[in-house]
Amino acid sequence: MERPTASCRKLIRQGGNSWLGIYDGDKVTFLHILLSTDGAVHLVKSYKTPSSSSISHSSSSVASNSSNQKHHFFLHRPLDNIMYLLHHHHHQLDYLKIDIDGGEFEALERSIFKTNILERTRQLGVEIHLTRLLDAEVLSDPHLLTSVIANYTRVLNGLEERGLKLVHFQPNARRPGRVEVAGRAVWVYAEQLWVNTRLKQAVRVSSQLPAEKDFDELEMA
Repeated sequence: MERPTASCRKLIRQGGNSWLGIYDGDKVTFLHILLSTDGAVHLVKSYKTPSSSSISHSSSSVASNSSNQKHHFFLHRPLDNIMYLLHHHHHQLDYLKIDIDGGEFEALERSIFKTNILERTRQLGVEIHLTRLLDAEVLSDPHLLTSVIANYTRVLNGLEERGLKLVHFQPNARRPGRVEVAGRAVWVYAEQLWVNTRLKQAVRVSSQLPAEKDFDELEMA
């Protein structure tokens, strides 16, 4: 979970500040995504893109951007449905960022793992939140603790089963640090970057943006 299983010498920092402007940990990407010498268009998707995200300032077109303001209601769609509505359901993802404040494990296992999206994803950035390890009830019950750890481990193993290797791990700089679990100190919050070593060939996205009606359907349907 914390020790990279592969190495990469071409990691580039892509910002590390929260939407409040406070540094919380480096977000990195493999160098290839910054190079477009062949004129290719890179397809980048993010679960919960903050308003200060580097994506919107890196020569990229941002289709949807959260303002980080509180909303009374919002439309929820799984990633595969969003990609379908934008006609990206057969395309290769160059970079997928997941940061949903503790819901990443459930989203991966109950939604994304049921698709072939990760097999077509070159890089996966995940901010992990092992928040259940902060629960005193969990820590005091060996059986419950074992179950929680098994759930986390099962999802991370699922990433490796899909060809993804961990190349970067950095603890969050402003959240609570480590918690002792079974005699071992574990980081609760951290940034990870996974690179696909068995990338499935897929259609590259074209330079043409989806039609306006597709965005209308995505946001209002």
